[in-house]
Amino acid sequence: MRVLTDDPALAVAFLRDASSNLWHRGRNPSPFDRALVDAFRGAPAWSVDLRPADSFWSTIVVLSLTTVSQFDTLDRLIGSGIPFDGPVACLALAGARFHGQRGRPWAAARGNLHVSVAVPIDLDSAYAGIGLSMLPAVAALDAIAETTGGAIVPAIKWVNDLVIGERKVGGVLTAAHTTGRIVEDVVWGIGINIGVAPEIVATPFVRAITCLHAEQGGESVTVERLFWALLAAIARRRAGLARSGSRELLAEYRGRSVVIGREVQVWEESACAAADPAQWGTPLAEGVVADIAEDLSLRLKGQARPVTKGRLALRAPHVRYS
Repeated sequence: MRVLTDDPALAVAFLRDASSNLWHRGRNPSPFDRALVDAFRGAPAWSVDLRPADSFWSTIVVLSLTTVSQFDTLDRLIGSGIPFDGPVACLALAGARFHGQRGRPWAAARGNLHVSVAVPIDLDSAYAGIGLSMLPAVAALDAIAETTGGAIVPAIKWVNDLVIGERKVGGVLTAAHTTGRIVEDVVWGIGINIGVAPEIVATPFVRAITCLHAEQGGESVTVERLFWALLAAIARRRAGLARSGSRELLAEYRGRSVVIGREVQVWEESACAAADPAQWGTPLAEGVVADIAEDLSLRLKGQARPVTKGRLALRAPHVRYS
């Protein structure tokens, strides 16, 4: 496993079997490593080769600060066709220009987890396709449960928000690269608030933000522990995807959904651009969610048409409908 960083002394705290005197500067033999260094404006100039605890991750990047999006960087490099040896994980301890779904800003506060990974898939899209969207959310919930000893049981708000109760604690992004029917590679971005709950302007979609340290049982979680737990969960869930397709992930996603049985309203993305919800007009759909279908569309009670897109707001907080 190769590690790249802009700060060896800081990176040692996140690594196993490493000390600050093992690092080399400017030694990046693979084309992908060199491209990574260039893409991050030369920041991860130090490298070290470690004996891996497992054989899944080939390259890990630890950045004390980056002003470019890790997710966009990996997505662009993978899309450019530069070959990479295997799964790559990028951890940024702080940064700027990070974003969530559809480019919405994501505050990258030091003390929180900001990870993007690129993973070879090489599976038929009909077999694995929708599982690629579910996997990072399910893996993130696995990691939170592990590092809190099960004290925190987070959930998923359709389609990619991570919540505790109804307070957002994180979010995930997915970009797949395909050739014909084969999904060759995927890039996942995962952000989880550990020590800081960034200030937000509340909306019907995100009424409140939380962090793990603010929740009972999450006070001792560190970036290091959650990072390694997340990498292990991604590797484990990736193996499950290859073994049984999306079936296991769909069961987990449904079981951890905060929207099933709840009354929701869903708006077109373009309709809710105005700051004042009174200007949004009529929702695209509203009703009680009966189920989440295999394609992740919402099935509303008494309505034949599935909901396949839009922004979802939970209606009547803290009330579960039967």
